Amino acid sequence: MFYYHLLDNNNELVLSNLPPELKKYFTKCKDKNKLSRFNGQKCREGKLADGTIGTAYILTTDTNEVNSSKIFQDKLALYLKFIQEIINIKNDTVNKILHEITKINGHCLLELFDIIPNDISKTKTYKKQILKVEKQIIAKTKDTAKSLFSLHRKILHIKTTCSNLKLLFSKKITVDKERHDIANAIKPSLHVYIPHLQEKGVHINVKEKNTKNINMNFEYFEAAMVPLLDNTLKYILHDSTLHIYFKNSEEGFIINFDMISMAITKEEEEDIMKYGFSGINAKKNQKNGKGIGMTTIKDSLKVNNAKIKFENNVNGRREKRYKNTTYERNIFKIIFLDQ
Repeated sequence: MFYYHLLDNNNELVLSNLPPELKKYFTKCKDKNKLSRFNGQKCREGKLADGTIGTAYILTTDTNEVNSSKIFQDKLALYLKFIQEIINIKNDTVNKILHEITKINGHCLLELFDIIPNDISKTKTYKKQILKVEKQIIAKTKDTAKSLFSLHRKILHIKTTCSNLKLLFSKKITVDKERHDIANAIKPSLHVYIPHLQEKGVHINVKEKNTKNINMNFEYFEAAMVPLLDNTLKYILHDSTLHIYFKNSEEGFIINFDMISMAITKEEEEDIMKYGFSGINAKKNQKNGKGIGMTTIKDSLKVNNAKIKFENNVNGRREKRYKNTTYERNIFKIIFLDQ
């Protein structure tokens, strides 16, 4: 058992895994390092404060910390040092998310300008403005349909990005959960992306066998699905197939997103889930973003006691080359741990 509780210098919560029922240990603790008892076990706890940084508290029954005062004190000092780094990462993430929302909003406005003429304000009456827009739509029905598809995707992206922003700022997330058939739960997000995947010649194959009712919060499931599908759209091979299928395993219930997508090098395997990371092939093809997609997926899935894993180069060989870029079979897995 290892619990930590970190506050900034205004006593605002920065990060904690200390359950609410154990907050009394933090409140009562006056020592930097003391041996105690927890549920009949020997434990060590301590609180360390710095007026310019904040306060760090640790409660643990782990053998190394319990048996060694020095190891415990070193770890407590390290966690105190982490506070500013965590705050910096949060601030950086907020700036990146706000930049993303601003960028997507700008693209939405451009799509709207393709439907609504720029000089619409020069038309004096509302009735004549409606007629002018109607003529524009009739004259450019195909372009208008494409713009509406694009708007739908971008508005959904803004909605889920706001959910992730809310998650970042919330000191404690309390969500309502309901049972959802997982094959149906993926459809609202997937249907928004299908036209754009089909535009790349991608066939979507959803196998509904083994679907299951999952107890989850739909908002945060969707907040994970959208960046995952957005990455799929960016990195999947043209004229290939996206296979989505379900599987029960000892680890939990799994949604598999199985595709031929940009190759991930051996050196990148451990880094792909890290905050701020973009792969070599993504950068080479100018498809890298701010490197927060996988982080937001992970954070959103945690709300539903789920996680994301991936298997890369599944067949043990590079599959294809397209425009001087290597592609391979990659499987991204959403795993619900308590189902």
